[in-house]
Amino acid sequence: MSNVLISGGTGYIGRRLAAALLTRGHNVRVLARRESVTRVPAGATAVVGNALSAADVAAALTPDTTLVHLVGTPHPSPSKAAEFKAVDLPAALASVAAAAEQRVAHLVYVSVAHPAPVMEAYIASRVAAEAAITDAGLTATVLRPWYVLGPGHRWPIALAPIYALLEGLVLGGLSAIFDLRYPGIAMQAVLLSLYLALRQRAVLFAIMRAWKRSLFAGFAGAVASQFWFLAFALSSAANVRTLALIEVLFAQMIARFAFGQRTSAREALGMVLVVAGVALLIWAQ
Repeated sequence: MSNVLISGGTGYIGRRLAAALLTRGHNVRVLARRESVTRVPAGATAVVGNALSAADVAAALTPDTTLVHLVGTPHPSPSKAAEFKAVDLPAALASVAAAAEQRVAHLVYVSVAHPAPVMEAYIASRVAAEAAITDAGLTATVLRPWYVLGPGHRWPIALAPIYALLEGLVLGGLSAIFDLRYPGIAMQAVLLSLYLALRQRAVLFAIMRAWKRSLFAGFAGAVASQFWFLAFALSSAANVRTLALIEVLFAQMIARFAFGQRTSAREALGMVLVVAGVALLIWAQ
């Protein structure tokens, strides 16, 4: 049986980790703020303290303890850069300082996959924490997940088709496009084809006549759809959905300059509202 102290044990990962450790017979304590004590998993011992205070963390440690540091800003996004600097990094540095002072047996730190061209402030705080761990000479395990899967956090599984698609394009050529491993895309294609067959056969026949262009357009659309999920990983759903409305502007531009269609007053008003909404969202950040 090991003695484990979890800093951040009332969060998404911490509660589940504490429960798993308890079922394996470990002695689990959770460092939590007074107002969060009620969220400490049953069976774990609550230790009231501030995770940003090295003194509080050190007071809860003994040399035979494994310290698991999980403190972090919930639902990280580029708009939370200030919180990464004010909470995530100071909390990590506090844990490192406390672990060094008490000469703990082991420190476990959950970082993030890096380097990466996104979430710069988030990654920077993790890199700085890792450097502090190295400088302190601690016995430590640093985990670098790209994303943590679990209840309510399974959407990255939806990215599997695009990885398989790209792999297939490299290894197997364009035949991978027709692989039946992509049920979402296949279902979309079937339903749309059925609608056209029932309601707009002329359009369906026109698509068949221009099958080369149609195939390229469909492939491009399917790939682009996968990047919705990537965007949701980088920012909140509200930001992504609002920014996505910019496609209305591009659609109107194409209609005007490529097809010579005039923009109606209602469409113009809609575009103004879209631009205003995007500007308001950016200002609110």
